[in-house]
Amino acid sequence: MHFGVILPNYGKGLSPDAVRRTTEAAEELGFDSVWTTEHIIVGPEGVDPYGRVYDPLVTLGWIAGWTERIGLGTSIVLVPLHNPMHLAKQVATLQELSGGRFTLGVGMGWHKDEFDFMGVEFEGRGRRAD
Repeated sequence: MHFGVILPNYGKGLSPDAVRRTTEAAEELGFDSVWTTEHIIVGPEGVDPYGRVYDPLVTLGWIAGWTERIGLGTSIVLVPLHNPMHLAKQVATLQELSGGRFTLGVGMGWHKDEFDFMGVEFEGRGRRAD
């Protein structure tokens, strides 16, 4: 069994220091991995409505530069909101630069506001991700 920690990459209290402290604590305590979540925006029902959200892949790339052991993962990347070739290049780069520590978790998304914000049809998200 493996245990990981979801990082605070959005919501109240978001800061590079919070992400670093959480990651360092997870690595020191022997957790197997840290995980980031993708949201383009957090709507009015969120913890921090329309607050800042760090990009999950950029955040993990930053973390890869100052950690050595801990695994890095996305929980989740919203596949229908990305160009598939660009996403493939990003995750392959992160996998190589992290020394093979990256795990890609993907999803279709549930928050229609994010799709509207990006100009992507919500109803076609499953087909787009195929």
